Amino acid sequence: MTTDDRIAAAQRQLAEVEAVTLQGLAAARAALVVVEEENRELRRQALERQIVYYTERQFADLLQVSESTIERLRLAGKLKHDRVGIQIRYRPEHFAQFAEQQTANSKQQTVGGRCGLRSVS
Repeated sequence: MTTDDRIAAAQRQLAEVEAVTLQGLAAARAALVVVEEENRELRRQALERQIVYYTERQFADLLQVSESTIERLRLAGKLKHDRVGIQIRYRPEHFAQFAEQQTANSKQQTVGGRCGLRSVS
């Protein structure tokens, strides 16, 4: 094998390695795009899942009732809540569940027994 043959063989080998390297780089770039998109989606979901808690006073204001009404509904099991340590807290989904429950009851019935909340027709 002459020097020119060895140089030509080395150049072919180098071209093959370069082609494989470029293919690998293109695949890595495509994978990176997918990972970046997944990361953006995970960040969006994490932001959506930030838990918002309301105090009993804030929740009463949201429902436009007194704190004692909220307490009576909670104690009667008609209003879901969370305990954060020893404190009672409410989340937006508790409001949504209460609203659904209230709508499901007869439109003319009093919701929560003694609580005096009436659904609006």
